[in-house]
Amino acid sequence: CSLCLYQRYGFLGVGILCALGFFFFNNPFVQKWGLTVLFIGFFSIASLAFYQLLVEQKIVEAPKVCRFQNKAKTVEEFLAQAKKRVVVPCDQPQGYFLGLTMTTYSLLFSLGLCGYTGLSIYARRRENSAPYTLARRSIS
Repeated sequence: CSLCLYQRYGFLGVGILCALGFFFFNNPFVQKWGLTVLFIGFFSIASLAFYQLLVEQKIVEAPKVCRFQNKAKTVEEFLAQAKKRVVVPCDQPQGYFLGLTMTTYSLLFSLGLCGYTGLSIYARRRENSAPYTLARRSIS
C-alpha cells in the first residue's frame, strides 16, 4: 500500500544518511548533528507506521491515497484500472508473521532504532559534559 511505500522510502533515506555519515564521519557537522538527524528519521518512520497501524485497525479512516477511487463494475474495467495503477487498500493488512502484521514489526523496529539512537545521543552528550570520566583519566 502507499503508506508501506512511504515507510520504505524513509528507510531508504535513513540508509543513505548512514552511508554518507560513514564516509564523512570526520566532519564536525556530521559528528554533531548526524545522530540527531537519524533520530528524527527513525521517529518519522515510527510515526508513519503507528498511523498505518491505526488505519489497519480501522480506528482512523484511510487517506485518499489508499482508497479505490472508482470501483470497477466489470472485469474489463477492473483489468484496465489494474494496468494503470495498483492501489492496495491500507486498511487491510497484507501480511502476518507470528500473529502480527508487517506494520507492527515496522513500528517496533523503528521505535527500537529510535530508542537506540536517542540513547546514543544521550550518552554522547553526557560523555562530553562530564568533567571526569574513565576515558579521560590517565593511569600513573
